[in-house]
Amino acid sequence: MDSNTREVPNDRAGRLHWDEVWAETAPTRDDMEDWATRTFSSVLTSIIKSHNLQGQVCMELGCANSIWLPYLAQAHGMQVMGIDASELGVALVRNRLERNRTHGEVRCGDFFVPEQGERECCDLLVSFGVAEHFEPTAACLRAFGQYVRPGGLLVTSIPNLASIYGPLQRWVHRPTYEKHVILDRDQLRQAHLEAGFKIVSCSYLMSVNFYLLNLSGHPRGLRRGVKRVLLGLLGRASRMAWWFESRGLQLPVTRWFSPFIFCVAEKSG
Repeated sequence: MDSNTREVPNDRAGRLHWDEVWAETAPTRDDMEDWATRTFSSVLTSIIKSHNLQGQVCMELGCANSIWLPYLAQAHGMQVMGIDASELGVALVRNRLERNRTHGEVRCGDFFVPEQGERECCDLLVSFGVAEHFEPTAACLRAFGQYVRPGGLLVTSIPNLASIYGPLQRWVHRPTYEKHVILDRDQLRQAHLEAGFKIVSCSYLMSVNFYLLNLSGHPRGLRRGVKRVLLGLLGRASRMAWWFESRGLQLPVTRWFSPFIFCVAEKSG
């Protein structure tokens, strides 16, 4: 499909939203010890090893402030690339790469329009919290597939707002909630199939994570302060659950409390 006929999904969030988010973001450590991050890294490691992707090319779409590009380069020897629409977000991830003395090809731009040399350029394409901002979802995933070589993998993670986190996010900050297309596991799976991918796996990930809830953009004042306190308490409940899990007690992963949906799909040859 060329640039004159391509299907352009509707962006519910928009570049201005992300510039505002990253403008509020304080510098953070490149910390891989958080339980949620350790869970993601464990899943990614399993995918990379089982498909012999060590040292291959990986691209992240929506890579702003990403810890994953330096991680994938250092832990798995991958050649990393990234695209994001926010200049502020791209500056943050470039700083991370520099701090980690890691090389990566990162650009600011529209990832629905591959630049010269980017079509079918990677063996693994990852996106974390991107696809759910665009509709129709299948069109978004089809555009992602432009970057993946035949036989390569697309890894898509989205927040599970078709759960307790949806109503909670709507209460915490409704405008943020409305920037998402609400998808459950089966709908995300179906969107990948409609986009022409073969499903490797599609599942809920983690037992609980109330840190998923986002106050960014909420007007300052008493209501924000009260919500911040309540979110802090919910966050502590998440950490308590993770403490038990880190000591061998595996809590159930359910559609109602699991914070993420994680889909691995293969591009047909």
